[in-house]
Amino acid sequence: MFSNLNQRLTAPGKSGATLADRQKYYNELVDLGVINTNAKVGEFESLLNDAVDNNAKGKAIFKWAQGRQNGFSAKLYQASDDVWKTYSFEMELGRLQKAFTKDPNTVINVSDPRNFTEFGAVVRRGDLTENEFQTLLKREAAEIVKDTVPNYSRVPEFIKQLRQMPFGNFVAFPAEIIRTGGNILGRSIKELASDSPEIRAIGMKRLLGFTSVNVAIPQSLAIAGTQLTGANEEQVQAYKRSMAADWDRNSTLIPIATDKDGNITDLYNFSYTNPYDYLKRPFSAVYNAVNNGITKEEELSTIAFNAMYDSSSEFFFAIHERVNRH
Repeated sequence: MFSNLNQRLTAPGKSGATLADRQKYYNELVDLGVINTNAKVGEFESLLNDAVDNNAKGKAIFKWAQGRQNGFSAKLYQASDDVWKTYSFEMELGRLQKAFTKDPNTVINVSDPRNFTEFGAVVRRGDLTENEFQTLLKREAAEIVKDTVPNYSRVPEFIKQLRQMPFGNFVAFPAEIIRTGGNILGRSIKELASDSPEIRAIGMKRLLGFTSVNVAIPQSLAIAGTQLTGANEEQVQAYKRSMAADWDRNSTLIPIATDKDGNITDLYNFSYTNPYDYLKRPFSAVYNAVNNGITKEEELSTIAFNAMYDSSSEFFFAIHERVNRH
């Protein structure tokens, strides 16, 4: 991926990309809104600003902390985040370029606002000059990254304001997980409904990638829990069938303690603290629908919405029940 990038940045007749070439590329990514938008670093900076504004006594201390957050550790964290976003941008750009290379008649439904204003809602390769076409693809790739990778600049203002509440510190990142997860699902549905087989292939890869990760991680943790405690999956399933609360029945439960006979005495509900878990059901529902031959965007969107509704209903029912118990 990055070796291809180096070749693309290298001007004709040169052996490699110069510092000026790299700086131009960096500025382009900033202009596209791909980098310098880390959700955690951005929220940390906002928290420090709030502390400075609202605490006169501690101003000197917080000013010092604010200066330190721009130091080596924060810059390293931001840089690692930017590398990942740059990789994602290049991957998405490569996917789009490959789709048009394989099928020049591919049609793209525009999602970037500037592209929509300049080129319209639906674009074909032949409608644009080469420069316009490359600009369109870069903007679309950047828009995909901004929609599917946590991005502090896209956190809603009311979510940002929650940091000032006693329970609200660092809520931007989990909020972004939910936002980007929903966007990944929505974009997958649009791509799977495309008339272009290349765009449909991109949609299936996107859907499978998200689903695989969010099924594999919880399962791995559950297996690790049973192995470390000496419990077994049959005990977990028996608990779900007989004694579990309604919100535990469809959750990922990890054994964390057993008695001397190997019987489970304590379980951890991983789903309760995993924002991705509430997206697992709609992703699985859409995947199963596509496998059953359903490809229309309206039908897939309805299936996703119904699955999301069921999943979120369980979440809020759990909160309601726990509040009533206390």
